[in-house]
Amino acid sequence: PFVKQYKEKDPDIKIIGSAATFSQEFIDLAGEDANGVCMPTSFFYESEKPIVQAFSEEFLTRMGANPNTFCAQVYDAANMIFLAIEEGQSASRADIVENLYKVTFDGCSGNVYFDEQGDCPKTQVLLEIVDGKYTEIPDVMMSRPDWEATYIFNE
Repeated sequence: PFVKQYKEKDPDIKIIGSAATFSQEFIDLAGEDANGVCMPTSFFYESEKPIVQAFSEEFLTRMGANPNTFCAQVYDAANMIFLAIEEGQSASRADIVENLYKVTFDGCSGNVYFDEQGDCPKTQVLLEIVDGKYTEIPDVMMSRPDWEATYIFNE
């Protein structure tokens, strides 16, 4: 409802949402007022990556809807846990936690790993709703290392 209210006040307003606005429900609720809304996300079901295509097709077949960012992140997290169990040959919590830092997974939401600080950096894509459909705005978002090099370390 807030998108409709903002568009009534200022039809030219640019609204930037979070990955939570990347769902068909958002488009359905906002109607044509959803057009022009942008959001960053680490997953887009129309990516050309084979793992994304396979995951998205299977999800659509089973669930009757396209997956969103959170679906992809859960899929990737589960795979990371499975890899950590394989790495340590153990399913104990302590071993899984220890081994999560040793594995990487090229998943639906990008390359999943933990850096020295325990963060899981992600490359983002920027989506915009055009004619009621999510479309990618290419070459807009930077990876965290590129952003830091450009804006923090001035490399």
